[in-house]
Amino acid sequence: MPKDFADITRVWDIVSAFVVQYALQILGAVVILLVGWWLAGLAARGVAQLARRVHIDITLAGFFAVATKAAVLALTVIAALNNFGITIAPLIAAIGAAAFGITVAVQGTLANLGAGAALIVTRPVKVGDVITVKGVSGVVQEISLMSTILTNDLGDHIIVPNKQINGEILTNAVSGRGISVAIPLPIAIAPDAAMAEIAQAIAAVPGVASKPPVDIGIDTLTPDGVTVELRYWVAAGADHFDVRHRANRALLGLLEKLGVRAPAGAKASGEA
Repeated sequence: MPKDFADITRVWDIVSAFVVQYALQILGAVVILLVGWWLAGLAARGVAQLARRVHIDITLAGFFAVATKAAVLALTVIAALNNFGITIAPLIAAIGAAAFGITVAVQGTLANLGAGAALIVTRPVKVGDVITVKGVSGVVQEISLMSTILTNDLGDHIIVPNKQINGEILTNAVSGRGISVAIPLPIAIAPDAAMAEIAQAIAAVPGVASKPPVDIGIDTLTPDGVTVELRYWVAAGADHFDVRHRANRALLGLLEKLGVRAPAGAKASGEA
């Protein structure tokens, strides 16, 4: 029993000495980490608000905010370690040595990170653009460091790894998707007047982009008359199929009024 009591006393003495020696340093490190975390969030929000005020793209604004928070947190960790008297230089060297092996293991992830940073800085695509890449199309909803999220015409979310976008052949329909319609007009109908009415009717359809404007012209000459090509664009953010259906309905009504049979077909062009 006396031996057990002596062991307990010895342990208590060691713990007490440790607490006396390091308690203030531990408390100081905790305070530094808490204050640093708060300052990092405050700095990130400030950068995001400033970016919005100067009308910086939302993706760039988010990138700057995250980078600011990471920088403040890194300085906070360094300050907390210094509070314990830990030298940072050897730690950084050890991290650098381990980073080589980690890089090989997660090269796919790092490729996405690098591609994401390139997309955010060079901005070949922006939120709201309509793009086609690697056989998938959709409206860009979000660009992060790892992936880009698209929404297609059916409302599905498509997550594309950034390395599949950066450096690939990319179609970016910034103005929205283009739609082309071939319309046969008989000889009996004056093409100029008919084209003016068609362009006006399509331009009035909700969701049809004003820029670029509706384009219409004579495409081919036939023994029975002419074939007119109508081209218009769906405004960014509008539902492609809904706008196309509305435009086809407006076009059909106008052609019936003019006494023209329904067009041979419509095809979407500039798919994004």
